[in-house]
Amino acid sequence: MVIIIMGGVKSNRLEVGRFLAQGLGWDFADLQETHQPPTLIASEQTYQIEALSAVVDCSIYAWRDTVIASPILSEDDRKRLGHNRRLVKFVRLSDPSADLSAFWKTQREPTDYRDNLLHVDCSQQMDQIMECVLSAYIFRRRSPEKQAVRLI
Repeated sequence: MVIIIMGGVKSNRLEVGRFLAQGLGWDFADLQETHQPPTLIASEQTYQIEALSAVVDCSIYAWRDTVIASPILSEDDRKRLGHNRRLVKFVRLSDPSADLSAFWKTQREPTDYRDNLLHVDCSQQMDQIMECVLSAYIFRRRSPEKQAVRLI
């Protein structure tokens, strides 16, 4: 399985990703550590998606469970990365205190269950975030704290 932890700069996605990977005994990769070749690819975002896709494919091919820290991906990018890859799951670290209206707009009922997007409140403690992710993706059960966890 590959779990992609997405979030903004203040979401602590790197720390959450490392904590989750270490707790599960999985590999960890940071998408920001990949460097774009200056002349090969014009768009940095295109390069990041291609690099992320390569890491995902390598992890799945080698049967290596991996947690990847990434900037927030668009819905199209998530669909592209998840297409024919049922082992790819997405976690978005959201900060409801930063913009409550934007956070609650994302708290809607699932429209496409194949998207596998889990919203988690990044202001929680690390062990609470890990419990949310494990409950949703590893143990396949919903957290009783519906404000903190929703599959979208």
